[in-house]
Amino acid sequence: INLTHFNVPKVITTEYMFTYCHSLAYLDLSYFTLDNLTNSTYMLSGCDKLKEIEFNGNTLTKNLEDMTGMLNNYISLKYINAQMFKKNKLTTFNYVFKHCESLEEIDLSDFE
Repeated sequence: INLTHFNVPKVITTEYMFTYCHSLAYLDLSYFTLDNLTNSTYMLSGCDKLKEIEFNGNTLTKNLEDMTGMLNNYISLKYINAQMFKKNKLTTFNYVFKHCESLEEIDLSDFE
């Protein structure tokens, strides 16, 4: 999915946006900008063939509060760069990595 320059500044929730996209193997969200996003609950949950996801510091905004289950059931995902969690107001982080059976590494070097 090409989301290059996907910029929708009024969106506040991406709840269940890509949930159970079983055929999705790669997703580039490095240009995905949502300036008012507060809720990404289960946004990418159940994408069981997803092996790689690209994020950058602009992917998820400083206003993000709830990531409950966002990456839940990512059976094939091996690596996550935590830049996507950078500079936000996270208050709810439940089940974010639940059932990520292949996850080998989470880069928290930029985690704030």
